[in-house]
Amino acid sequence: MEFLAFLQLRLFVAMGWHMQALVVSWYVYALTHDPLMLALIGLAEAVPAIGLALPMGYVVDKMDKRTGIRIAVVMIISSGVASAFLVQPWVAVKFGSGVVVAGLLAMIFINGSARAMYSPSMFTALGHIVPRDEIARASALSSSVWQGAMIAGPLLGGLIYGIYGVGVAAIVFVCLMILGGIGSLRLTPKPPVEQTERRSMKQDLTLGIRFIFSRPVILYWKRLDDGVLIVEAPYKECRTLHVVVSGRLWRLYARVLG
Repeated sequence: MEFLAFLQLRLFVAMGWHMQALVVSWYVYALTHDPLMLALIGLAEAVPAIGLALPMGYVVDKMDKRTGIRIAVVMIISSGVASAFLVQPWVAVKFGSGVVVAGLLAMIFINGSARAMYSPSMFTALGHIVPRDEIARASALSSSVWQGAMIAGPLLGGLIYGIYGVGVAAIVFVCLMILGGIGSLRLTPKPPVEQTERRSMKQDLTLGIRFIFSRPVILYWKRLDDGVLIVEAPYKECRTLHVVVSGRLWRLYARVLG
């Protein structure tokens, strides 16, 4: 069933994605002991994700949604593989921590860029996968899967990082991303809707914004979706704070024990 492939993609890519963010944050803080670097990690993802949201939405609207999903997944997996290489302890010894941190920030930036394409592609693809009268239930289930992955990914990442080390944790989040990417191979083509007249990007974006504000149901759903993002943002900030506090407590613990 194609919807199951969609959920597979949604679950495992999101788990690997959030697990990668945690592992990278922990490792960067272990190298630098600088809370500012953790803020830069969040900024490296947020800037492209927000800045490219409108133009990427326009591009996705003009292309096959399956193609958009696959391009984003390839970017995410490539970022994950590169991050898994960079967090191997011998890499920092050989090339220096500055090179590793810069490389990891670049990979997080790629993730943010991928998210700008991944989100609208997945959202519009759902409408092509399930019948119209099932969209509400399917959307609720999809959102629940995403929220579950947002919790399970960092939880699993923290446990594996603490027990087996950063190298194993990196391999696991790459495997999760690949497992999710396999789901995209089971999706059927989702061609764009043919338009009778050609319009510029500015005209299309203006019409889209007017359409959203003219449909209360869509506007309320958008506000609910924004609410999810508002909840997600403090969650990430708490995760960053947890990295800082935990790191300092461990150093204090080691100093007390001599």
